[in-house]
Amino acid sequence: MAFFLASYGCAMHCSSHSTSPSLPCLIGLAPTASTPNRTALPPPPRATLIVSGAQLPAPLQRFDRAPLRINAPVVAFPPDGAVLENAEILTLKIREGHAPFTVLLNGKPVQTGAHAPDIQLAGLSRGAATLSVIDARGQSARTQVWLD
Repeated sequence: MAFFLASYGCAMHCSSHSTSPSLPCLIGLAPTASTPNRTALPPPPRATLIVSGAQLPAPLQRFDRAPLRINAPVVAFPPDGAVLENAEILTLKIREGHAPFTVLLNGKPVQTGAHAPDIQLAGLSRGAATLSVIDARGQSARTQVWLD
């Protein structure tokens, strides 16, 4: 990782993989006794909920990139990456999730308010397609297919 510190008045090239004279440049940027005092943040607003992690709702108890998926919809058919021939009418099969479902084709709604787990889609164009399903709780699933 290399970067330049020209905005700090140092035109030297600094790199984490070299032993060049760049090190003094970086050391010169460290806070010193002349750094102004920092002030504490104000207290949170009165309506702020301050609780432990165990007291939070289940979806908020985990903080990572993968959201907690409880009974989220799953696209059972077609499988991701499938090539579907003669797909004039496509049956989308959904497992799990909570009806009603909304189905998106390439980001545009094509079916809303579906309560059955098998949904018929007609009038599809040939080519790449991303089918997304969103359930009543806002959880989603998607599959990408090729329609021939």
